Amino acid sequence: MDVPLRALDSVAEGDADMVGPTAAVRTRLFRTVPEVRGKALPVQLTAPREITRELHAAFPDELGRVAAEALAGALTRAAGCARRAADGR
Repeated sequence: MDVPLRALDSVAEGDADMVGPTAAVRTRLFRTVPEVRGKALPVQLTAPREITRELHAAFPDELGRVAAEALAGALTRAAGCARRAADGR
């Protein structure tokens, strides 16, 4: 199962598109290959925290921690929905 993980790494290096054909391949890998799913989970759990931290740091007077967390959650959820919609799900 090393091949899907290497493929995912090489795709991730060259393409950050979230709704194009490459994103559809990544999404299928996430859904169907347990090793890829295991690698993706920490990223999915960490991303909202990092976005929250960056939003709060960039706009400390406009966004409190709770508002930044809510916005980060909305952004990451919207990205996931866009991925699924582009993939026809």
